[in-house]
Amino acid sequence: MASEKFWANADRDDITTCPYNDEVEEWLKKQGFSQRQAKAGATIIRPEWAPPGRRSGK
Repeated sequence: MASEKFWANADRDDITTCPYNDEVEEWLKKQGFSQRQAKAGATIIRPEWAPPGRRSGK
């Protein structure tokens, strides 16, 4: 669900369409994940084509 919610409309040619990790983590925590699980989950669902490194903060 998180992958579809956050990455379905992301454009590999436009980094501004990629979600911030903080957003993904917060959403996962609201779904019942612990902080650690949410952080890992945000990384796991990140597509291989997404720019490297954590995009966090706004």
